[in-house]
Amino acid sequence: MSLSRPGMVLVALAVAMFVTVFLLTPLSGFETRNLKLIHPIGVFTLVLVFVTAILNAVALAFLRGRPSVSAVLAGLGIFLVIPGFILDQTGQFATQSPPTAISNLEYVLVTLETALFLVAIWLYVQIRKPATDGPRAGGSSGPPAA
Repeated sequence: MSLSRPGMVLVALAVAMFVTVFLLTPLSGFETRNLKLIHPIGVFTLVLVFVTAILNAVALAFLRGRPSVSAVLAGLGIFLVIPGFILDQTGQFATQSPPTAISNLEYVLVTLETALFLVAIWLYVQIRKPATDGPRAGGSSGPPAA
């Protein structure tokens, strides 16, 4: 069974999101702030970003067998990423403001998650829409008899 077009787009966006989340970590070298300067609410929003990544990984796992579940899981990420984005951009995440690279990557992450949300809706609607290709129930597909 091959993936539908929204399924393929969802996979591509999720992979891009995983790369972006990795680039937001200190392992990438872009995050130069001292981790000890992160406020407790900042730690909470970091957890939300990683929960988003886990939800997207689970969404990919369900994509072939349960695409409607996959769509719902992928669509939740935007609601978990936005609080961290707002807190970091307003200076409430840590005592230091974000480096330019991190700030730009956060914009990329929010854009990717918004796109994932829209593709998840597209996938869900495609799965739930009734098939209209065959004959109608209760009769032939031709014009009504006069």
